[in-house]
Amino acid sequence: MYAILDFKSIFNTFRQKEFGMNYKPRAKSEIILEFTRHILKVTPGSMNDFKHWCIGISNDVEKIKTDKGSLSGLMIRKSQTPRNAREIEEYFLMKGMQNMEISGSYPTYVFIHILS
Repeated sequence: MYAILDFKSIFNTFRQKEFGMNYKPRAKSEIILEFTRHILKVTPGSMNDFKHWCIGISNDVEKIKTDKGSLSGLMIRKSQTPRNAREIEEYFLMKGMQNMEISGSYPTYVFIHILS
């Protein structure tokens, strides 16, 4: 039996590692924890203050990658529901992040990046 190479799958795996993306739906608390750890890791010291970061939600992960793919510290996660995505966004906005919403009709993707 021969293995069939799925180049799209291989490419997507590479992109997920490159942008810290994992599109498996995650719980709200898990995304908040991952974003917080990411911020502390990427911007040590005074730069890890939330006011130096943006957060947004969208229904189109490809649009995020196209529009925001070159931004520093980009991380994208998929929430379980649009309501969870909005609650995650609200949580970080209350912490001082800036809003960078791309949105859409059913936004389940949440993303953060460093303000440029």
